[in-house]
Amino acid sequence: LVILGIIVIGFAVHKFIWVPRNERASDATQEQLKNVMRDGAMSNDTVALTAAVDGNEEMDGLMNVIGDYKLTNASAYSAKHYAALCYLKTGKKDEALNLLLECKKKDNYMWYETQMLIGDLYDEKGDIANAKKYYEKAIDGETGLVAPIALWKLGMLYERENNWAEAYNA
Repeated sequence: LVILGIIVIGFAVHKFIWVPRNERASDATQEQLKNVMRDGAMSNDTVALTAAVDGNEEMDGLMNVIGDYKLTNASAYSAKHYAALCYLKTGKKDEALNLLLECKKKDNYMWYETQMLIGDLYDEKGDIANAKKYYEKAIDGETGLVAPIALWKLGMLYERENNWAEAYNA
């Protein structure tokens, strides 16, 4: 009887707390993305990008979504990923790297894109070992969108090191 009670409580928590919370977080993230696209933020409009990340008097930002919806899928991945992209567009590479490193979800192509972006940031910092590591993670996804680009970037790293055998094998 106790086990049945635990199962019922677990189901109720999942259905009535976690699922609606995930939906609200996803809706909030999607709303931010609509605002970013509407305001032309992806065209290097720094004010719109900053508003998308930090919010303004009219809307909450992606960082609010991340803080308000901890432990949700949207906060755990999408909001962090898109906030990092906005940081990249405004030149805040360290903030972008920190957010990208927090992205743990490995079940879609965006995770592999995130790994490639992390590799790019490490490459720009001159941390070639970490750049290689993250490019290899991006290649492991074998996604038609990310893997070929990450493979090319990895090959270019080896080429810059004059490691022609590894560049060829990449």
